[in-house]
Amino acid sequence: HVYGMPAAAAPIPAGDFGIGKNRTGFGACFKKNGGFFQDHLALANSYLLNLQKADALTSAAFRVWGEYAILFENFVLAEQKLKRSYRLNPNDGQLYVDFTRLHPSRYRDLKFLDEEQLFKQALFINPVSIPARIWYGDYLFRKNELPAATKLYQNFLEIFPRQFDLQTALGKLYITEQKYEEARHLFMQMALNFPEKADKIQFNLGVAVFHGGDTLAAKSIFEKIAEKKLNPDVYLYLAQIAEQNSEIDLAISYLRKRIRENRGLNDQYKEEARKHLVVLLRRKAEGKK
Repeated sequence: HVYGMPAAAAPIPAGDFGIGKNRTGFGACFKKNGGFFQDHLALANSYLLNLQKADALTSAAFRVWGEYAILFENFVLAEQKLKRSYRLNPNDGQLYVDFTRLHPSRYRDLKFLDEEQLFKQALFINPVSIPARIWYGDYLFRKNELPAATKLYQNFLEIFPRQFDLQTALGKLYITEQKYEEARHLFMQMALNFPEKADKIQFNLGVAVFHGGDTLAAKSIFEKIAEKKLNPDVYLYLAQIAEQNSEIDLAISYLRKRIRENRGLNDQYKEEARKHLVVLLRRKAEGKK
C-alpha cells in the first residue's frame, strides 16, 4: 500500500493488583497504537512494587509484571517474572501466550521449542481464550499460513459467533487475503450486532470497501469518521483517494491533519504521513517549474 497503512488465590491487596494489571493493559494498548505508554507503565510498576513490599505477589501478579517488562523490552526481567509465575501456577493459559513474546532460548528449558507449541498449550488449558486464539492466528499469518489462520478463527466463531475481537481479526485476515466482499459483509454484520462499537467497525468497513475498489463509497465512510474525529488514520486513506483523483492540495491537507494527530513517539502512521507529504510537496514544486 502506498502509505504503509494499517489495513482490535491467596488474599492480596486487590486494589494494587487490579490497578497494576489495568495500567499494564492501558500501556500495551497505547504502545500498540504508537502512543505515550510510559506513564501508564510507571504507575503499573509502582503498584506491583507495593505488592512486592507486602509480600503479596501471586502467580497472576508475577505474570503481569512479566508483561510490563515485555512492554519495556526488558526481556531478562520478563523471563524472570514469567518463570516465577509458571512455578506458582503452570495452568495459567495466558502465561504461555506471554512466553511467545520472548526468544525461544528463554523458554526452551520449560520443554517448549517454539511459539506454536506455546499457543497450543495455552488453548489446551483454556480452549475459549480469545487472546490466545488471536495471537496464534497472528503467528500463522506471519508464517504466511493464511488459510490456517482463517480456519482457526472461523471454527471458533461457528460455535461462539459474537466475539468482537476475533471477528475483527478475521475481517482483517480477509482483507489480507483479498477477500474484500467477505470482509465487507462481516463488518456490516458486526455493525448490526455491536451497535455500541459501530464507530470502530466503520473504519474497518471503509478499509475493506477501499481495497475492494469502491473508492467513492470508501470516501463517504472515511469522511463521516473524520467528521467525528474518531480515528486519525482515516486521513491517510482520504489522502490516497484525493491523490488518485489528482487533488494534490487536498491530499496534502489530509496528510498534514494526520501529522497533527500525534499519538506519541512511536506513531508509525504519523511518520508515513510525513514521508509522503514530502513526496507530494516535491511533486507539486516540480510541477510549477
